[in-house]
Amino acid sequence: MTVLVISEHENGALKGEAFNCITAAAEIGEVTVLVAGADCRAAAEEAASIAGVADVLLAEDDAY
Repeated sequence: MTVLVISEHENGALKGEAFNCITAAAEIGEVTVLVAGADCRAAAEEAASIAGVADVLLAEDDAY
């Protein structure tokens, strides 16, 4: 089963709650993380480095 985690981030870094959510989701199945917002590429790269994360979706735009 694939689990989608919509991550929270601030100032280019994931918030602590995102790590907890990703860890819990990894116990269920393959994890895909969605990072959306302005200037959030660094947060997406951080998400990609977390154990259990299979894929990261990046939606970088001021509209988010």
